[in-house]
Amino acid sequence: MRQLITFISTICLLGLTPLSQAQEFPNRPVTIVVPYAAGGSTDILGRTLAESLTRELKQQFIIENAGGAGGTIGAARVAKAQPNGYTLLFHNMGHAAAPALYRTLSYDPLNDFEPLGSVADVPMILVGRKTLAPNTLAELIPYLRSNRDKANFAHSGAGSTAQLCSMLFMSTIQTDLTTIPYRGTGPRSPPSRID
Repeated sequence: MRQLITFISTICLLGLTPLSQAQEFPNRPVTIVVPYAAGGSTDILGRTLAESLTRELKQQFIIENAGGAGGTIGAARVAKAQPNGYTLLFHNMGHAAAPALYRTLSYDPLNDFEPLGSVADVPMILVGRKTLAPNTLAELIPYLRSNRDKANFAHSGAGSTAQLCSMLFMSTIQTDLTTIPYRGTGPRSPPSRID
């Protein structure tokens, strides 16, 4: 975490400010846009990073949740912000997946952003209710194949890592299941409306 903090402050100081006019970065609050709902895993990691940056750099780092459309709403907001280091995007692999999932984006995921570093590797897990008959993955796969019309696969929304992992899982076991997209992973995130 300390290396990432040093890297971010160095990049922002050297890369975004002429050296002759260099001021201590940051000299005012910095906004970190999390393009997902509050309370989810990306938000929690973003808030942890913001707390560390605030403590280490002696300036407020503020989280702004701008969720929706698989993270593209928040990413678009950051792409349109002044490129001065005071608006950062805290995203996950959904940023890389967006061009494949959306026909048009109002930003270029490669050229409108400057990567600063990786913060965490987050494993994806598969869980089911306690009363589900299979007890192992080896038992679950044939169960899903024979109960595909009864099994549902919930995930944290279109374009999310969880959705992409669910699609990969279904492709791997060659079984389509009904998917239920939620509006994030935070508390009280009801399913998205399915028409």
